[in-house]
Amino acid sequence: MRSWLWKGMLAAAIALPALSGTAQAQVPNMGCSNATLNGDYAFGVQGEYVGILDSSGTVHPFDPPIPINGVVMQHFNGAGHFTQVDFFMQDGMVRPGAPISTGFDGSESGPYIVNPDCTGNFEIDVGSGPTGTVVNVMFVLAQQGSQMHGVVRALHVPAAPPAADNTTCLFGTGCNLGVQVRADGAKLGEQDSQ
Repeated sequence: MRSWLWKGMLAAAIALPALSGTAQAQVPNMGCSNATLNGDYAFGVQGEYVGILDSSGTVHPFDPPIPINGVVMQHFNGAGHFTQVDFFMQDGMVRPGAPISTGFDGSESGPYIVNPDCTGNFEIDVGSGPTGTVVNVMFVLAQQGSQMHGVVRALHVPAAPPAADNTTCLFGTGCNLGVQVRADGAKLGEQDSQ
C-alpha cells in the first residue's frame, strides 16, 4: 500500500510542474504596450442603449432599446493618451454633441492602457462632473496592433430618457446606462499596404 501511495505522489509531483507550464503557455506574452497603439485608427460602432442602471446595478430597461450607430477616428500617441472625432446616429437622429466644422464631434479625449497580452481599455472623457459623459471601453488588439475590437463596458451620461418603469435620470445628476455596444477598427494605411 505504501509503495502504491509513494508512486502516486511521485507521479503527481512530476506531472504538476508540466501541467502548470502548459497552462501558462496558453496565455502568451505577446509583447504589447501603450506604444503598440500609435497613430490613427478608424472604427465602426454599433449597438444599443438598453436602459438606466441604478446604484444596485439593476437595469431599468428602455422600451424599446435605443439603437446607435457611429463612425470614429482616434489618434493614439503611443504613450497612453488619445484624441478622437466621431459622428453618431441615435434612435434615427443625429446624436446631440458639439460638432466641429466637418459635422463630427471633436471634443473627446482620454487615457488608454495596453496590457502585455494585447488586451486593454480606454476611457473617453467629454466634459467633467455630472454634466460630462464618460465611456469605458475594453478592447483586444490583433494583427500586431493594426486591428482593434472593443465593447463598451460602462457609460455615464449627464441625462437620459425615462425607462419603461419611469426611472429617470435628470440633467445635472448624471446616471449610468446599460449598453450593448461594440466597436471594430483598423489602423489607417494598414489595409492599403497588404
